[in-house]
Amino acid sequence: MKAELDAVNVLKEMLEIAAKNEELITVVKDENSKPIEIDKAKNELVANNLGLINDIVNKNFDPTKDTTLTREDLEAEVLLAFSDLINTYKPESNVPFGAYVKQTLPRRLPAMFDKLVETKITNV
Repeated sequence: MKAELDAVNVLKEMLEIAAKNEELITVVKDENSKPIEIDKAKNELVANNLGLINDIVNKNFDPTKDTTLTREDLEAEVLLAFSDLINTYKPESNVPFGAYVKQTLPRRLPAMFDKLVETKITNV
């Protein structure tokens, strides 16, 4: 019974996030929105999707690797990519914004790592 309640609560939270994303992306993409409204909506989109953003960072940052990459560096790059996805999202695609981000953001990780990580060549 507790597991079912937990699942219902998770689903409810996901639906609330999706509804808020739709409301915010509508403001961002509305040509009648003022710049201050767009900036506020973009900031709220980041806040509304921090769980997804942090999940991507946590799953892809490995502190045991011998690099100078910090979690903060990766997080900053993921946030930049997320901001770019806000700008490139097309509501007419009928794909929910969260699904678009969840599908597209991980595909950008290799380029982020290429940018952030210096490859070390060691003689074996």
